[in-house]
Amino acid sequence: MNWKKLWIRGADETLGALYPVTCPGCDDPIPADRSVLPICPECGPKLEEIRQPYCQICGQTFSGRIESDFTCSNCSDRNLSFEFAVGSYAAKGLARDLMHRFKYGRNIHLVPLLGRLMEPALRDSRISGVEKWVLVPVPLHRRRFQDRGFNQALELCRIIRKRFPDRFRISQAISRVRNTRTQAGLDREERLTNLKGAFALSRWKNRVRRVRGANVLLVDDVLTTGATASECARVLKNAAGVKAVAVVTVLRG
Repeated sequence: MNWKKLWIRGADETLGALYPVTCPGCDDPIPADRSVLPICPECGPKLEEIRQPYCQICGQTFSGRIESDFTCSNCSDRNLSFEFAVGSYAAKGLARDLMHRFKYGRNIHLVPLLGRLMEPALRDSRISGVEKWVLVPVPLHRRRFQDRGFNQALELCRIIRKRFPDRFRISQAISRVRNTRTQAGLDREERLTNLKGAFALSRWKNRVRRVRGANVLLVDDVLTTGATASECARVLKNAAGVKAVAVVTVLRG
């Protein structure tokens, strides 16, 4: 008999009775079950999971019927530094609202849910087929970190690592050395210009050492044009000598 599991189950049931878990979408009480998403049956369908077909480079969805892998027109004329990117849910409706509440409303309690929402992207065969990954969070500039109080990408890394400790480890191998304008509202060329010289390797050598020759999974909350992820991947490949860089996000814009 596994007494630890019985104790955890009993503790969950007791806490569930004293402090009912509520759905983050509508505040209705839901079962405190660790095996399912902490979201009610009515709100769950409001999250639009990204499914095939999608671009094999940037993860952009395609509404038509395609029988084989494809590369979107946006990626065909770009030289992105990462191998591929994949997101779990479309960045709209309830999914976008939850992310905004997490990032800008400092609702840090939402991070376990958002970490679980990242799991469909982690099931992509190009990720699940690799035994070991090093998770690298997209960094915040120190001023933005001081204002927000946390780095959302690092918090997501911690949830992934906690759920799958044998497959993933974390290294904050890159830093944001220039405080750029927010990418929201900028077109593609403006985003690229805005990010030049924004990232560099961490000054902590042990962090950089962890990614040398490794498969790196760059983690962020949302991917839009891929400009930020590509610049981070470029720094990792050119300066740190990583084997490959893939990108995983909760949302795809």
